[in-house]
Amino acid sequence: MPSQMYINVRNEEESRIAILENGLLEELSVETASDDTIEGNIYKGKIDRVVPGLEAAFVDYGREKNGFLAFSEINSEYFQGGDRKPENLLRGQEVMVQVKKGEIGDKGAALTTYVSIPGRYLVLMPQISKRGVSKQILDAKIRDSLKKTIDEAGMPEDMGYIVRTAAGDQNKEEIQRDVSFMLRVWKKISEIYESTRPPAILYRESDLVIRTIRDYFTPEISEILIDHPKVYEKVSAFFKTVMPWNAGRVRLYEGKAPLFSKHNLELQIASIYEDKVKLPSGGSIVIQRTEALVSVDVNSGGGPGVSDIEKTAFITNMEAAVETARQLRLRDLGGLIVIDFIDMRSSANRTKLKKEFLKAVKRDKARIDVGMISKFGILELSRQRLKSVTGLKLANPCPLCGGSGKLRSTEAFALSVLRVIHQVLAKAKDARAVSIGVPLDTAAFLVNRKRNDIIDLEMRFSTPINVFAEPDLLPNQYYCEFALEDRVRTESNLPQGYDARRLHAEGTSGKAEYQAKRTIETVCDEAASYLGIQEEIPPAKAEQPAAKNGGRGKRGRGRQGKPQAEPVTLAPPQSEANQPEVQPAAVLAEEVPAAEPEKAENGEGPRKRRRRRRRSRKSGAERQAALEGLNNLPQAEVAPPPAQSPAESAPAESAPAETPSGEKKSSSSRRRRRRGRRSGQEANASLQQNQSAPPAAVELAPPPPPPPVEAPPAVSAEAAPKAKKPRPARKPKKPAAGEAAAQEPPTPAKAEAGGETPKKTPSPRRRSPRKKPENTPES
Repeated sequence: MPSQMYINVRNEEESRIAILENGLLEELSVETASDDTIEGNIYKGKIDRVVPGLEAAFVDYGREKNGFLAFSEINSEYFQGGDRKPENLLRGQEVMVQVKKGEIGDKGAALTTYVSIPGRYLVLMPQISKRGVSKQILDAKIRDSLKKTIDEAGMPEDMGYIVRTAAGDQNKEEIQRDVSFMLRVWKKISEIYESTRPPAILYRESDLVIRTIRDYFTPEISEILIDHPKVYEKVSAFFKTVMPWNAGRVRLYEGKAPLFSKHNLELQIASIYEDKVKLPSGGSIVIQRTEALVSVDVNSGGGPGVSDIEKTAFITNMEAAVETARQLRLRDLGGLIVIDFIDMRSSANRTKLKKEFLKAVKRDKARIDVGMISKFGILELSRQRLKSVTGLKLANPCPLCGGSGKLRSTEAFALSVLRVIHQVLAKAKDARAVSIGVPLDTAAFLVNRKRNDIIDLEMRFSTPINVFAEPDLLPNQYYCEFALEDRVRTESNLPQGYDARRLHAEGTSGKAEYQAKRTIETVCDEAASYLGIQEEIPPAKAEQPAAKNGGRGKRGRGRQGKPQAEPVTLAPPQSEANQPEVQPAAVLAEEVPAAEPEKAENGEGPRKRRRRRRRSRKSGAERQAALEGLNNLPQAEVAPPPAQSPAESAPAESAPAETPSGEKKSSSSRRRRRRGRRSGQEANASLQQNQSAPPAAVELAPPPPPPPVEAPPAVSAEAAPKAKKPRPARKPKKPAAGEAAAQEPPTPAKAEAGGETPKKTPSPRRRSPRKKPENTPES
């Protein structure tokens, strides 16, 4: 088939050479100016170290990484004594090596001592005596004539060679000329090796243009178009020297449109960098590279439009076999390759598929070993990589996903950053501040959704955490800075060589405004000093718990919290003139407890108070008898008692203070008993008076003063029957909430308004001090 070769070298940074057949791209070679191609170069090196466990030696040949030289690639003449043993290789021993495979990642180049110098029609192997002819030449007569022609050219007996496919159509003179040229090259290499010290380069491989023309030019190529004048002159000179009869096929392209665009090559080249390649019938193949192998998956897609499933699978597989062989050449895929064809039931179809695949890979210059198609439709093969590894690095791994094709979600990435911070803070307990630089979406998630987690870390480790939104960072990139006591520690996943000075978070952890640890210590010191001041203040008297007061803790707290009232002293009645005015029971209930603060001040304990309350209680029968006795007595108007001057009342009030302590306690107890009996009688009298009084109308104006209450005449001690001293009644049970509300004494307002009062006598136990109402009538 007629084919064309197009050479695009207009840009100095990149050189591209494409070979087309019927407008379809079949071969592509690309090389950039940054690529340092070393494959095929010959060096003089020295053995750096021998590793028997790997059965290899590492050779220093002038590159940054030492080359890997396997024992099987070492010529026997380099072993001391002739035996191929590791101990016969000496450190520092000089060797001539050639690069078989370039450096890949962290691995050094693969070296060999079996040097081979490629030419146009043969490959010279000066250190081995093996000779052969390319397998592409099938005619036995042509193979024998080619060997005879090379031997007549003066090839030494200890040197080997391999006749290339291009020599099949050449005459004897052209082949012998190429042999002579290759022998002169080897002689020059040997002279440089003897005169230089290792490491040194002895032979450099030709550039991409000359190398491609030398290896891929065939008589089927009808024309060679070059878009650069200097390269055109260089190629023309090469053709005139090596094959002058083909010099007329080289032409200079002077068109205005780019060379590759004019021949529709850009779209075909772009498809090489895609994983998915479409097939003519609607199916597709997906090519993915891994560390272990290259996988090719065949998908039927829409299919060729036939109803038979077996036929659909057969047509799609046949198209996939041809396209897969082409993609292996274009991408120069090497190593183990696994092709997953669509399952076919017919074994005859599987046989036809393999024959089609072998026919497609026949034109490949690389060595290929093809296996059998399994019952699962899987075909395994291995292929030799021909092109330079550095020449294939036309696309760098994605900086976002690292070549995996996937990114972590914002939530998962933010949590991973928090775990890094937690891990560092847990180990470095002297951190003063933390600064985080993350992308915008991650910063928003941390500040809004994980705010509590950040605050928890700050409180736990007493270290402020500052979050910075970095527009320059790509997704799934972060920069963390920890300010420690003596240094600043950084944690990040930024690529090597990234300038962190572009980030806002860089250097902020060491600034004072972002370090809040000292402020936290100051606040703690102030709190401690405040607590110290609190301890100097004498503690106040603790309140009595409610359980110890028998349910009366609330009344005790009321006496302590309210101001103390002056005690009211009630003298016993001695005559009608000195009979005190009868007041409502509510007023008496408010006046009587006013003397309790004095008792508390006199040191009366809770036991004495309980004993006093039990003595002050009266049974219902005694109260009723006293009330009937008061009702049967004749009533008479009682004049108000004469007002005493302050001078006269002062000695009476101050008299108890002059008595001794023993007499004071006995007199006070007697007064309390008398006051309790009198309060009960006066309360009953006031209840009867309130029941008989007519209800007063409710007006906006203040109510008029009630009429004077007539008190019963005094009863002499002889007329009144002496009642026996009753036994103290048992402590009644605590009334329920409804009963307590029913037993509450009426307020003065109700008594004055003439409202209904409860029939039950108010309990003298209620002694909470209250302010005397202003509207209480005075006598």
